[in-house]
This record gives sequence, structure tokens and C-alpha cells, in this order.
Amino acid sequence: MNSEFPAEIGQVVEAANVNGAVIMMFDNKNDKLLYANGRAKAVYGFGDDIRDESYAKNFWRCFDRLLLDDPIVYENPRKWLENAINFRTKTRFAQYVIRHSTGNVYLARHQVFPGYGIFSSRLDITNEFREGFGRFFRNGSGMDHLVKSAFEIYQPSKPEIAVGIVSFSGAIIDADRYFLDILEQNNGLFLKEKRIATSIKKDNETLHRAIYEYSMRVDPCSSLTLRISKKDSGYIFVKIGMMFANSFLDCGKIHGICALSVIDPMKEITLPFPVLQQAFDFTVAEARVAVQLASGATPEEVAKKGSVSIGTIRNQMKSIFKKASVSKRSDLVRVLVNLSKLVVYP
Repeated sequence: MNSEFPAEIGQVVEAANVNGAVIMMFDNKNDKLLYANGRAKAVYGFGDDIRDESYAKNFWRCFDRLLLDDPIVYENPRKWLENAINFRTKTRFAQYVIRHSTGNVYLARHQVFPGYGIFSSRLDITNEFREGFGRFFRNGSGMDHLVKSAFEIYQPSKPEIAVGIVSFSGAIIDADRYFLDILEQNNGLFLKEKRIATSIKKDNETLHRAIYEYSMRVDPCSSLTLRISKKDSGYIFVKIGMMFANSFLDCGKIHGICALSVIDPMKEITLPFPVLQQAFDFTVAEARVAVQLASGATPEEVAKKGSVSIGTIRNQMKSIFKKASVSKRSDLVRVLVNLSKLVVYP
């Protein structure tokens, strides 16, 4: 890990370095260059003399030396710089795909680390883009830290909520293991030619139209929730949220990515028994009954599954209600659902 930075920043820098990304870090208070990795120095001609150089001065030095590789910048450099500075000032986190007029494609990331600096990186993904992305971030590629913050923005790591990142065309860029499970089950969502698709044909156009729209939006607070039918019966909810700001020149050369948060409303509540024992002083048997009741099982079904009498279950329910300070089953469900939001899984 890079010892120049605090642990959180060091992880991001290390992951980007492993993958050959161009990295720069600017002091977000005085706008001075703090760090440039070897690849950034090679691409932009950095030397030891450029440390403490401002973002604008850095831009004009590269501009004068023709080191900026997108021809579109040279059409209106002052406007590009003005919009870039505005973006850097107003945006805390952005991750997006840049498509240069040269045909090169890059995954760019901008992140503000409060009290320290502005991190920016650019990774050449031209070949992966042409191949439809695939899951090139995964399987020990070292890119996990580059997308980790995107997952944390939308949901913590929980089996009830699956998170995936897709391109504007629906290509899967990255996904947590819960999202991959949904795709492999082919019950609501699945992969078709490396792109996300729905089990029911009528939902597919709606989903892809929404993915494209929210990949291109400039309002970072906007999102849309769709109900997607499963192949057998029931449905899942898919929340689509954007992850980046608009092009600096608004020239149509930036294509975005968005995050999909997926939840199955009928999935059983997952709560470790020790959590219930700590929160309510439930016995193991009471914790088991409480989770089953909150997941929709009737007392009779709980009794049958546990091979005990209905009288035993009713006595346990009385104890559960008393310890949880509720008077009916619907209140217990609400309490356990809200408690489950606090439980983060590794």
C-alpha cells in the first residue's frame, strides 16, 4: 500500500496503480498537485518540478505541449477548462466512461477525500469496451477498490440488496456476489450476450430505456425504481441510479454508467440469531421463530417445520412479543426489517 497516503486513500491508489491507471491527486484546499504516479508522469510529461502545480496551470502546460490526447479539447480549451473546474468543485464522487473522438475509451474516476485532496484516475479500457466490457473488474483483477465506493453509495453489502454496475448499453461492468446470484438463477434478470436482460420480454425495453436515460443524466440525486417480473411468478424491484456528472464540453463524447440495486420483496429476512439474542435477549428457539414469522410463515407452518406443537409456538410468540415490546405480528415484522438494515455482511 502507498505509504504517502492514509489507509483509505492508499487502497484506492494501490488498486489503480496495479491496473496501470493514470493517477493524480490535488490538494482540495489550495488546488496544488500532491501526487502523480509513474504513468501520469509519462503521459503528461511530469517531472519533479511540477509538484504543487495548480490544476489550471497543469492543463495549460499539457495543452501547450500537445499532451492532451482528445482532439475535442483543442476546439475550445477555455470552455473545457472552465467546465472541468466547475465539475471538480461541485462533484464529490463520479465514475464514468469517456469515449474520445480518437476512438479510445477510458474509465475515469473523480473522488474528493475531505480534508486531504481530490483523487482522479483514468484507465484505458478500449479493448474491453469493444468486446462489450464483460466482467473485467472481477476475479482478483485489483479493481475492487475502484468500484467499492460506488457500491457503498447505493447500499451496504447485504444479501437482501444486490448491486451491479452497468454501462449505458446494459453491459455488466461489475457486480457484487448477490447480483451475480440473481443473474445465474435467471429469474428476473440474466445475461444475454454479456448484457443484462429481463426474464419477461415486455420488461426488457423498459429496463434498457431507463438504463440509457439514467446513464446520461446530470442530476446525481435522481433514480428510478422498476418492478421486473420473474420468469416463474412474483417480481423483483430494480432501482436505477446515475453515478457521474455530464461531459465538460457537453459534446456527447462521454457515455455513462449507472448502478442497479435489486431487491426481492418476497425473499426471507436474513438476521443472524446472535443479533436477535443481543437486541432482544431471545433464546435461540425464539430467534428462529421470530425470523420465520417475519418472513411470512404462519404459526402452524412454523410448528410443522420445527416438529413442535402449535401450543409451544404460541407460547414462544408471547415471549417474543413481550421482549420486542410489540403487540402484533405486523409490528414484529417492521421491527425486524428495520433491524436487518443495520446488519452488514462481509
